[in-house]
Amino acid sequence: MASNPVMEPHSKHINIHYHRIRESVTKGNVELFFIDGGENPADLLTKNLPHEKFVKFRAQLGLQFPLAASSTLFAEVLYVQHSKGEC
Repeated sequence: MASNPVMEPHSKHINIHYHRIRESVTKGNVELFFIDGGENPADLLTKNLPHEKFVKFRAQLGLQFPLAASSTLFAEVLYVQHSKGEC
């Protein structure tokens, strides 16, 4: 999209101003580079991943998941749902 003005069928659903992107790349304001699909940490936010990739990408993005706090919260949610008869 940044260098080729042809709109491809698989990208036609993306609602962006590709002319603006192309202009930003030309001016040097934005740098685009290829990231192999198996090494893309953004997959953590968009896909179900195997545990190994989840942990790897979580660390790369600097995200933390405090186990103790989440376990307590999960237990509280289950308790509330159970007491309301939702389980």
